[in-house]
Amino acid sequence: MKPIKLIFGFVLMGAILPFVSCQQAGSPSSVGELRCEFQENPIGIDRAQPLLQWKIKDDRRGASQTAWQVVVATTKENADDAEGDVWDSGKIASDQSVHVAYDGPALESGKIYFWRVRTWDQEGEPSAWSETASWEMGLLKESDWQAQWIARSKEEPGRSVNMRKEFELEDKNISKARVYVTGLGNYVLFLNEKRVGLDLLTPGWTHYPERLEYQVYDVTDLLNAGNNAAGAILGNMWWSGGLGWAGDVKYSEGPLKFLMQLHIEFDDGSDQIVVSDETWKWDNSPIWEDHIYDGEKYDANLEQEGWNEPGFDDATWAAVEPASYEGMLTGPNAPALRHQEDLQAVSLNEPVQGEYVYDFGQNMVGWAKIRINAPKGDTIKFRYAELLHDDGTVAQENLRSADAIDMIVSDGSEIEWEPKFTYHGFRYIQVSGLREKPASDAITGKVIYTDQPFIGKFQSSNDLINNINKNVVWAQKGNFYPAPTDSN
Repeated sequence: MKPIKLIFGFVLMGAILPFVSCQQAGSPSSVGELRCEFQENPIGIDRAQPLLQWKIKDDRRGASQTAWQVVVATTKENADDAEGDVWDSGKIASDQSVHVAYDGPALESGKIYFWRVRTWDQEGEPSAWSETASWEMGLLKESDWQAQWIARSKEEPGRSVNMRKEFELEDKNISKARVYVTGLGNYVLFLNEKRVGLDLLTPGWTHYPERLEYQVYDVTDLLNAGNNAAGAILGNMWWSGGLGWAGDVKYSEGPLKFLMQLHIEFDDGSDQIVVSDETWKWDNSPIWEDHIYDGEKYDANLEQEGWNEPGFDDATWAAVEPASYEGMLTGPNAPALRHQEDLQAVSLNEPVQGEYVYDFGQNMVGWAKIRINAPKGDTIKFRYAELLHDDGTVAQENLRSADAIDMIVSDGSEIEWEPKFTYHGFRYIQVSGLREKPASDAITGKVIYTDQPFIGKFQSSNDLINNINKNVVWAQKGNFYPAPTDSN
């Protein structure tokens, strides 16, 4: 039997492990890669005692940490001077360098804290202080929320909706601006036409009657003196899109709801808060149907140019109605979903006249970014599948009751589009409704999974083992959404 050569590593996602090197050399220890709640300089932390961690860098054989000291300060200058005016742990005899809980006075909502750490080695010698890191708290108390839940005023269960609000800012320098935002189901937020953040399908899936996550974003660079506009698109997803094998479990039939609080601080020490309330307006979005399993249907003819910009005429839009939520609002406890990779089709075939099948060469989870140019009113369908029939058309039988179809109604112009409130597991996409063969690069496969790093790899001289490992890695990518979605 041919021996297998293994190059060991670990295919892990998420955890950042402490590092201690055992090479022979003589440099003293140092401390780096400070993390709070597993993130680098995060904002929106709502754990009362945030978890801290760091890495020891010491190339001496047998190096180890025997003690640590953390200082937390209200300013970077104080932290740089190792003055813990919030908390100074003192020297703690411990080799712990992960999950070290902050143990100082109660932290304040929305405040930034700066911290450093130093450690002692196996010989009792202290390291130099680390570089200064920071974290920023979220909204810790229910009373911190001044925003109101809002919903459309005309009941139409499951219909995607646009919401908007214009507001004025004084002509002063903005020192910091944070937006705290969530929705039931999912939302996409814009400020002055710019999409806020890189996170996708927010908020993540939780047991909504008890707990709902909110997100916090730095929007300092998205605001202007004078007139500004906030806009949001709402869709169903896990909230009212159906869950389970048959898609028969729903938390709600609607309406879709939205909550936003924008806090702006100016250089002169003043501040301003903009909130979701009954002064907002709504109208139907161009997405006339969206479902977690069945896909998203978009009519480009219903697009209203500039709806999320200042100066848009919303006279025909309706006023929102107040809504409510009885559960607990919390910050996220897992990495957000992000667009991670792009895949291009490895082949484009026409197994049946007028039906075009893209093969991306790899089963993935995400969706397609589509570029089409079709006559006004034409309806283009995109059917997602993991398998093919013998005749080369897509096989969706294994998807049970899921339709897995995205749909675009053309307005006659070139359209670049991707769904906002669904996702698919697929290798193949079958396109129908076009009057001529599309370009091979007209569709890009967008791979979506939670934003947690791979910190190792595995490779051997055996192709079968390598392919098994590849399948494991892609299975991890496809099922971290944001809670693991398969038990096997």
